[in-house]
Amino acid sequence: MPKAPKSISQKDIFRISNKTFRESTQSTQYGHHSSHLLSLPSESLTHITSFLDPASLISLEETSRKLFEHVNDDNTWRRAFVCQFLGVSPENALNEVRALTFRLTERTWRREFVRRHTVRGLWSHSRNTALSHEPLPSSISVIHVMSDDALLSASVEYGIVARSLPFKNTVLKGYLNATGVPPGLRNGNPNADFSPNVSACALTSDGYTAKVLWGKRDGSVSIVSHPHTTSKGQAPVRVNTSDVGQEHGDAVLDGTWATNADAFVTAGSDGRVKVWSVEPFRCAWTSERHLLGLEVDAILKVVEDLANGLVVAASRSGDIIIFSGLDQDIQKFCISTRTFSISDVESTPIPQPLEILALYLQASSPTKLSILSCYRDKSHFYRCSVDVVSRQVDVKTFGDTAFGTIRCIRPVFSDDPAEPSFVIAGTQLGFVSIYDWDATSLSGDPHPASRHIDVFADAHVTSLAMNSFVIIAGSSRGAIKVLDLLTFETLTSFTALVNGDDCDVRQIGFTGNALMVSVGSKILAWRAGHFGSGGKGPVKTKGKGRRESHGKWFRRVEIEIRDEIAEYNEYLEDESYRWKRSSDPEREQLMQLRALGLSEQEAVEYALMLSRDEELQRLQSCAGGHVHEEGVFDCDESSGQQSGSDRSSPPSSSPTDYYSPPPSLRPLTSGSSSSSHGRLVPLASPSTSNIKVQVLPRFHPEPKEAGGLVGSLPDSQPVLAQGSSSFSPTRSHSQPLLGQATLRATPQKPVHGGGGTSSLGKHNAWNKPLPGVSSAASTPAPVVLPVTSGSGMHWGAEAERIRRVEDLELRFALELSLAEAQSRESIQAAGGT
Repeated sequence: MPKAPKSISQKDIFRISNKTFRESTQSTQYGHHSSHLLSLPSESLTHITSFLDPASLISLEETSRKLFEHVNDDNTWRRAFVCQFLGVSPENALNEVRALTFRLTERTWRREFVRRHTVRGLWSHSRNTALSHEPLPSSISVIHVMSDDALLSASVEYGIVARSLPFKNTVLKGYLNATGVPPGLRNGNPNADFSPNVSACALTSDGYTAKVLWGKRDGSVSIVSHPHTTSKGQAPVRVNTSDVGQEHGDAVLDGTWATNADAFVTAGSDGRVKVWSVEPFRCAWTSERHLLGLEVDAILKVVEDLANGLVVAASRSGDIIIFSGLDQDIQKFCISTRTFSISDVESTPIPQPLEILALYLQASSPTKLSILSCYRDKSHFYRCSVDVVSRQVDVKTFGDTAFGTIRCIRPVFSDDPAEPSFVIAGTQLGFVSIYDWDATSLSGDPHPASRHIDVFADAHVTSLAMNSFVIIAGSSRGAIKVLDLLTFETLTSFTALVNGDDCDVRQIGFTGNALMVSVGSKILAWRAGHFGSGGKGPVKTKGKGRRESHGKWFRRVEIEIRDEIAEYNEYLEDESYRWKRSSDPEREQLMQLRALGLSEQEAVEYALMLSRDEELQRLQSCAGGHVHEEGVFDCDESSGQQSGSDRSSPPSSSPTDYYSPPPSLRPLTSGSSSSSHGRLVPLASPSTSNIKVQVLPRFHPEPKEAGGLVGSLPDSQPVLAQGSSSFSPTRSHSQPLLGQATLRATPQKPVHGGGGTSSLGKHNAWNKPLPGVSSAASTPAPVVLPVTSGSGMHWGAEAERIRRVEDLELRFALELSLAEAQSRESIQAAGGT
């Protein structure tokens, strides 16, 4: 009987599968079975591999021997590089490839492709946040990045240089100042290090030693050298100051360090250029004074190539002055930028001077050089090719007016014919233009750009920087963008948050993958790179190390966010404190007035009355108890005979013996008053006496809001005597000026029931009715104080009566205010119930 088949276990299935896989692998490896990929010709295989990235190519070479040999060919990597970075398809010939901005950085195409692909990934996939700090209290003029990622930030306004570590968000204590007083470091107070006489500054470094060049308004020059400037300890500072005989005749406008930092060049308003040596510190050479006609033409910009003995300067009039042969026979000639031809130094004045924006020098030999000059608010820049021996100048114009004026420019010069020189310019419309510096053409038209890249749509480009891999552009709105140097694709972008109107990106500096940008008074630091799966660099970690690395990153971000929140809270507290200081006194004053039942207008009226009383008391104290008013003089003795009542009065020996009362206190009659501005104006009657009389000036109506002066009458309003219904003053005295006068202590405007509106239609504190009193009852009874007339009356007693009247007026005003306050409280209480 046949046996039943045995059941196949899972172990047997796994053994059979592994055996079949090994057999198939061996047969494929030794050529028993050929795949379709390996059967393709090498040209087709190169076309396929041109679209693979470096990681895919490295994985492909590990699959078979044929593919290993194909990928190891350097031509395969070159094809892949030009296809992905330069946009050249595999069908095109390689001799037709000419990238204007390409610079070979490695010896093989494989290493070049891997490095550029890695750098582009670091810049485009970086998740690092930008760190900002404020090293100086004013706008930053110049920055310099040192080799250890330290930063020097200079302020020409304050005359100080700050040292900081941007990626540690640390500002080192102390400043490198321009005072020239050792040790050059202070306690970190910018007010103590303030140097207002600084006009120019240039920074450089020699390893860990910082070097600062200061040019001052008085023409003096000084350099500050600080070794180990980033260390915590304050190393001694070396300060060198120029001698008086070697200084400029006027302010120093520009300065630049030599390449090896052992010399520097300065230019000043005196039209001279000076070359200085550091060891020993002295002026090695001084140029002749550059003149424009009979006037001095100041030098605004200077560049140097001391290795070839060349110095090029740009004057305020727009001329370019070339000094050659500094090491042997010095020669000088001037190029006029209007005609771009060699002209004499004593040239005619140019009507429209051009302000220099940028000046660069490329010297292929001591006798042949090229000068790039760009002027402010112009759409073109110029290339001046100069032969010093034959004194020939060839000028070429570059630019395009359709893209706006040039705001910043940066050249890249190369002496290798295989690597062409090019110029990158940032325009007003936000474009970055690439120009071929070595371009030649027979026509005289400006040479256009090879490429225009629209970088900023809403701002103009203010600064540019580049290296062999990327271009960095800054805008007038504080935005920064990083572009690939070959493909011009945007790799990353970020914006500096700056309060105020100063948002221009002034200068960009970076070393390697570290980027530092100055915006106003702040420094923005950012490093290219991404966190791997471990969270710390591209190296992957597992387990506890991975968690710790992520934790460090989150703690750092948390600290940065916490610091920003604390800074913003301090800003809010300061704003709240300033607002309270400005608003609390006003609020307290209004509350006090409300407690007294007074409005602001009533308080002003009360203050006016008090000031009037103080002024009267001051006049009395100055006159020794007697007041003399203007307009009183002694009459001529021969003008007439005195009356009997006047002869008994003492003579007028001094102008302060008698007091002449105000005209409004004198008795008014039909013959002693006139109308002015709708009011009765008292006039003085002729007198035959030789005593002092009052000469009335032109009548000016007194302000009514404060109740007027004592004795001023309203518009034809009669003065009521106490206990009588009417009163009309009559002229029954022989002396109208010294006769009986009526002093009243009544408010000037009648109180009308209901509205409380004066005759002028203005709100007044005197015309408000008392609460609970009718209109007739609320009208206060006038107080009439009779004055006894007498020929020999002393008017000091009259002043005392006037003060009594004013006291009555003040008491009446206070009673009105108190009654009004009580009325308001009663109305509010009735409304609440």
